[in-house]
Amino acid sequence: MDPTGVVGNRVGAAILDYFLGWVIFFVLAGAGSGGGEVGSTIAAWLVLLAFVAYWTILPGLTGWTVGKRLTGTRIVTEDGQVAGVGSNIIRFLGWIVDGFPYFIPGLTGFIVSLSSARHQRVGDMLAGTYVVRHEAVGRPILAVEAGTAGTVVPAGPPPPPPPPPQPANWYPDPRAEARLRYWDGTRWTEHTAE
Repeated sequence: MDPTGVVGNRVGAAILDYFLGWVIFFVLAGAGSGGGEVGSTIAAWLVLLAFVAYWTILPGLTGWTVGKRLTGTRIVTEDGQVAGVGSNIIRFLGWIVDGFPYFIPGLTGFIVSLSSARHQRVGDMLAGTYVVRHEAVGRPILAVEAGTAGTVVPAGPPPPPPPPPQPANWYPDPRAEARLRYWDGTRWTEHTAE
């Protein structure tokens, strides 16, 4: 099961997060409106600080925003660990591209996440992050995809099959102690021939 196949959950989380963002905006803006120009300036800075903290620090420390928590998704790195604040800042700045066209917010990010291999939007690609089901946290993305949690699946073609077992017979001595040594089908014996 693809742990990154949560585009629908991500849309739900975004709607919940934007709703919460607007609530925060109106509460802080309303608190600053009665304080004149200074109060409005302080309120504007508080709103900006709250938005940055909500979309970078909270998921950087926990792997989730409130919307992601409610929809059962988390933000992780390729090794399945919480991405950290730095990666979430890069991911947040990716909304400059993902939010385009701005009259339909998030359309580019939605299309890119639907069409990319591991459902990453541009911000995720820049930051090296993935949005996964909460059950996949702590396990490498490739291992969860392959159903082999705890084992990293190497990239590239599968290894060649092992050679067929060598039948029992006399062969040139690999130890170079005699001309021939007897192979019993599983191991070299002490029987030699000149």
